[in-house]
Amino acid sequence: MPVWTPTDWLQDTEQVGRFAERLRADRMTRRQFLALLSALGTAAAAACGTTPTATVAPATSPSSAPSTGASVAAAATPTTAAATTAVAPSPSARAGTAAPLTLSDWPAKIAVPTDQGGNQTFISSVPDDPSSFDYNKDLYAAGSPAIWQGLLRYDPDFQFCAADAESFEVKNGGALYIFKISTKAHFNNGDLVTAQTYIDSWSRHLDPATAASYAGFLLDIKNAESFNSGKGAKATDLGLRAIDAQTLEVILERPAGYFPILAAYTAVPAHFPSIQKFGDKWTEPGVTGAPIISNGPWVLTKREWGKQFTPERDEKHTACWEFPGTASYSA
Repeated sequence: MPVWTPTDWLQDTEQVGRFAERLRADRMTRRQFLALLSALGTAAAAACGTTPTATVAPATSPSSAPSTGASVAAAATPTTAAATTAVAPSPSARAGTAAPLTLSDWPAKIAVPTDQGGNQTFISSVPDDPSSFDYNKDLYAAGSPAIWQGLLRYDPDFQFCAADAESFEVKNGGALYIFKISTKAHFNNGDLVTAQTYIDSWSRHLDPATAASYAGFLLDIKNAESFNSGKGAKATDLGLRAIDAQTLEVILERPAGYFPILAAYTAVPAHFPSIQKFGDKWTEPGVTGAPIISNGPWVLTKREWGKQFTPERDEKHTACWEFPGTASYSA
């Protein structure tokens, strides 16, 4: 019997059409879109050979339990250990099993640099002064995305890597996702990243009052479009549920096999205690007292409007050794 692989959705023209619509909402260029599809096609071909595919999990009805409102957010120190994911059969492949799909552990196998002595400052220019570093609100703020990370990330070959999530499951033919968030995932102040972190952050992102510029990528979540467009749904109606502190359930309106791609590309969290204290200025070091609280391998420690900003390596971040030193960017 055929085995469903994570690229089966590419055979569904309706899902491919929705995926293209989501990426247009995220302003991905045609070149980036084709490169991503090419990588996905390579993965599909490999899955027919010796590359491990995915374990079939029985389809179950998604829970309709709502999220429980805002709470404390937390941070991320991604695990570099390999993680696995179990997936459920699509309509075109309802039986069959195979080995679990292993997430890439890049950059764990990259040699540690040997020239780390002396001044490790890298200076670069940027074409525009960043409008913000609030990537939960605006993916294209022109700041430094390395100060954040989402549930997943990509390696250079567009393979999924563990980030805040150490593993995930796909059920109901791609209409239900369960992300297991690592207990090593922290913000740089020590706050733990939890399932509620993502419920609060994605709810904020979809809230029409936030006016997030790329909310389109989350519209597959149950009731997200109604909530984002102000047509009746509330944040508590969204298909987001904390099964436990470290397990996030995401219920979609319909199967969307591409959802992990969006989770890796854009869905970064926010630190809610900082938002509650500083409002829209929560990513400004001059307001917060520096550094800002984020969950990526870099930490924003300095910002001079119209001149420069300085991210520094987060020494406590588990994968930070790949980019030693600090970086200053000049507008």
